Amino acid sequence: MLIVERMVEMCELSEAFAEISGGEGRLVVLTGASGTGKTALLQAFGAELPVAARFWFAAGAPAESQQQLGVLTQLLRHAALEDSTDLSSAEALLALGEAESQRGAMSAATAHRLGAAIADLARQQSLVILVDDVHYADAASLQILSYLLRRLPALPVLIVVAEPLGPPALPLTFQAELLRFPKARRIGLAPLSAEGVADALTGYVGGDSAARLAGGFFEVTGGNPLLVRAVAEEFYRKIERGDSSGRLEEGGVDDLADGDALGQAALACLYSGDESAVRVGSAMAVLGEHATIDRIVRLTGVELCVVKQVVRSLSAAGLVAAARYRHSLLGAAVAKRLPVIERIALHQGVAALLFDEGRAAVEVAAHLIAGGPSTEPWAGRVLRDAATEALRNDGTEFALECLRSAACACVDECERTAIDLIRVAVESRIDPAFASRWLDRLVASVTAGHLKGGDVLELTQYLVWHGRLEEAEASLSVLADGPGSTDWHTVDAIQATQSWLRFICPPLAGATPTTHDTQDRNWLHRPSVGRRPGATEILLAVIGTGASPQTVTVLDELLAGWSWKNSSSEEALVSLLALVYAGRSDIAVQWCDALLRDANLLRAPSRAAFLTCTRALIAEHQGDPILAEECASQALGLISVDGWGVAIGAPLAILISACTTTGRTDSAASWLSHPVPGAMFHTPFGLNYLHARGEYQLALGRSSVALEDFAACGDLMRQWNIDTPTYLPWRTSAASVYLALGDHARARELAEEQRERPGADTPRVKAISLRIAAATRPPRERPALLQEALMVLSKTKETAESVRALAELSQAFRDLGVSGRARSTARKAWTLASSSGLEVLCTQRLSTDLMAHLHVIEESDADLGEAATLTDSEMAVARLAALEYTNREISRKMNVTVSTVEQHLTRVYRKLGVRGRKEIGLVLRMYIAETA
Repeated sequence: MLIVERMVEMCELSEAFAEISGGEGRLVVLTGASGTGKTALLQAFGAELPVAARFWFAAGAPAESQQQLGVLTQLLRHAALEDSTDLSSAEALLALGEAESQRGAMSAATAHRLGAAIADLARQQSLVILVDDVHYADAASLQILSYLLRRLPALPVLIVVAEPLGPPALPLTFQAELLRFPKARRIGLAPLSAEGVADALTGYVGGDSAARLAGGFFEVTGGNPLLVRAVAEEFYRKIERGDSSGRLEEGGVDDLADGDALGQAALACLYSGDESAVRVGSAMAVLGEHATIDRIVRLTGVELCVVKQVVRSLSAAGLVAAARYRHSLLGAAVAKRLPVIERIALHQGVAALLFDEGRAAVEVAAHLIAGGPSTEPWAGRVLRDAATEALRNDGTEFALECLRSAACACVDECERTAIDLIRVAVESRIDPAFASRWLDRLVASVTAGHLKGGDVLELTQYLVWHGRLEEAEASLSVLADGPGSTDWHTVDAIQATQSWLRFICPPLAGATPTTHDTQDRNWLHRPSVGRRPGATEILLAVIGTGASPQTVTVLDELLAGWSWKNSSSEEALVSLLALVYAGRSDIAVQWCDALLRDANLLRAPSRAAFLTCTRALIAEHQGDPILAEECASQALGLISVDGWGVAIGAPLAILISACTTTGRTDSAASWLSHPVPGAMFHTPFGLNYLHARGEYQLALGRSSVALEDFAACGDLMRQWNIDTPTYLPWRTSAASVYLALGDHARARELAEEQRERPGADTPRVKAISLRIAAATRPPRERPALLQEALMVLSKTKETAESVRALAELSQAFRDLGVSGRARSTARKAWTLASSSGLEVLCTQRLSTDLMAHLHVIEESDADLGEAATLTDSEMAVARLAALEYTNREISRKMNVTVSTVEQHLTRVYRKLGVRGRKEIGLVLRMYIAETA
């Protein structure tokens, strides 16, 4: 390790030593930047000298530079330890010289006699004098060395002095002596190459691992031998403890900054220079990526020429490139090891410097935070701006740090209110429940006049979310009663809040201040619009008047252009809801899954919770209650219950409905016992909850109670102008109650009403309407309507409604006395239900005699043609494949491996004589819609 890539230099030193055997001395000046291994090379050379050679070693140090004859004392003491030569004469003269130095200065006569004594010793035996860091040597010692240098041509002495790379640090007289000697050699040391780093690491981690690690080590250390050795030794200790074994394959670079070795070694390089080197290196570490020559000068007050010299020296050492540390880990390690008071002062200085330059708030804020409480009048505003920007870029932790620092610098109530409002936004990103603790103070700030304009509107949204509707209305009243604003930002905020409230809390929508630029809610039906509509406006149009032909295109474009950094998460969520309620769950699921992956990567719990709940809604609309329940349950676990606010009705409604559909009414009852805020029933989430509760009551046979929930749901939907069956098909749900009560006329009336509503032509809603309408008709008219419903469903992935329609079609055939068709259709219903976990849903709709024949296949009853040879599992796989489920989706639904699905499909292809999924689809769609 000590002499890696130093063989050439070692050879030069050995040659110089060999040349003194003729009685003529030699001088070698060894130069190199800090940490490049000058000391290690000198020690390695000294260790290889022959035993017969006399070897004296000394090292200068800043603390001893004023101690006269300090270096010479080290040389003589080293000589006394190394051999038994009589040094009494030289030591006596040394004592005399020290005594004279204490009285002022060593006399020329004493210096001459001391030099002569050493020369006499050299004549007796070859002498090697090695002086490390000679620039720190005291003047008296340099005087003796100068004496020897002038007599080198006649002395068998090798003098090797090591000095740093950079501007001359030695006294001019001694520099002149070095330059005067004609046979002096100069040897310069450079940092190690990447290959040299690998060689150095081999002794610690072995050759194979060294080759993998070398690139990372070189990238961080620049090949500086001091740094390489320090971090290699620490890395080796970590491997022995088992801390880094898993990182070897990754290059181990991140581990270099974990310990203290990197920073300590880098600081050692700085402190080997003078005070200006320490100041420049420390400033560079704190400046980080902002480090430039000009900024270092302004931050430290060190003269420009000196800064440039230090930067050149550190660059030669491999630590610096382009006036900044070559790797961020290296700079961070140095900053970490600085004295706390010094580091804080530097961060405060950098913050002021960057602010004066007009740099971005997040850049200034990082140093304000690191520098502790600031008294600068601009600090609070910068920290708030930085928190807002960090929130846009999903930097919630940094945003909270900014706000904590801003609170320490807060000077008045208006500033504290601004901090509280941003804090609510940031903490809501993690869990809205965390943010609720600041709402009381913000509400008081509205009354006190500390919160105005768009900030009041923002607060209103948080109050509504947490069910504090009266305070939200009061806040809006304060804004409405205030002076009108012509500020377009406020006007846009008012319009956005109006749209948001029309969906989230329609009763409060009218409380927002009026503006002169109202937006036409039916923008989708206008021939042209002045601006691109937002997602909330589109959603309101979809659930209010139905989707237009361009709705899906516009939503797809909105999501394609959306990003976590440049848009709000609400925009994406609302766009997904609009797609679902437009009847395009197939598109919504693709976007939702992609957004969920990003949310999980960003570690944004509340976003992930709301997206997972949306995924549950999509599954519900695709007739997959098993997946819907799984996603809704997962969503509830991602944030606290209080964090859901009034939106708690969304996941609860899905869970209640899913449990009811799968026949687990006890589980549904458990979810219904969950406390919900009263304000929820003033929001659409309350509508979902009412509808799900009505389904549960109907499943238990409580028809009148169920009807009350469906009716209440319908009344509110009409009142809020969101009465489309794609949102909630409350009419057919109520019709199911009337069917249970025997009132077929009223049920038929509601089914027909639903078929006339906007959005009734979407496959799911159309199939539900046809199925309910069939139940209101005479037996002979039912099969046609149910077969039409199945034909509509065959183009979708809707499973639950397909099971209902097949089961009811089986009953219709039974009631007509067509027992064979009844049993074969029942068999189809059971095959689909059993492959989807919907056996209870199927059983509830089939009579006892049909259930008894489900597992008996008779050729006369099962009009399946060649498909009759398929096993139950093969039929289930074929049915799902025909509905365009992927192999992975089929495996999840049937709880088997993907390999098993592939094997079933192979046998299906062979038995039916088809070549792929498309032909299976044709056979089985006919099987569902016609053969039945």
